[in-house]
Amino acid sequence: MRSNQHLVFSYGTLVDKFQQEHVPTTLTNNYRMGNYGQYPALINDIEEHVIPGSLLILNDREFEEADYYEGYPGLYDRKLMQVKADGELVEAWVYILQKGKHETD
Repeated sequence: MRSNQHLVFSYGTLVDKFQQEHVPTTLTNNYRMGNYGQYPALINDIEEHVIPGSLLILNDREFEEADYYEGYPGLYDRKLMQVKADGELVEAWVYILQKGKHETD
């Protein structure tokens, strides 16, 4: 992979922002789906969950746009995690609601 490509796991509205072919992907970790206002959010949890999503391949400019769109670093953190895409484990960036931010209905 060239250095200007970034793998990003999307579980919500980020998929709509970047119109590209979606690779069905799952994240299995101690996070669960929640909401922060009208937006989906991954929330830290003590139990393991499987989160469905899509794998996006973004260039440098798109990656900066994704950071802005997701409110990184003010609202969401970005963490490199293993996800399963097409049966293979790959590392991708995942946006997670920051600790101290509270889930809303």
